[in-house]
Amino acid sequence: QKVETLLSNLRSVEKEPFCKSEKPAERRNAPDPSLLKELRKCCARYDVTGMEKALSELERYTYESQDDLVKWLREQVDDLEYGRICKRLEDVA
Repeated sequence: QKVETLLSNLRSVEKEPFCKSEKPAERRNAPDPSLLKELRKCCARYDVTGMEKALSELERYTYESQDDLVKWLREQVDDLEYGRICKRLEDVA
């Protein structure tokens, strides 16, 4: 019974937002080119700390254009596809 109660509590927590007081992300026109350049440089150097810092800053906002780019970048960083990031961001740097 204790295990069932624990599982029930975990399921209810899983359905709730992690932080209820979190406000919606600020909206920007497009991702900051200087952050994209920094991310590309960090990927080229395999600087994971720098990548996370730049990407975290990019993820603080939603974008009117290229919003899908930031999501794609996150997927590539998570999959360790640094070369793909460098190639896609060539035009920025």
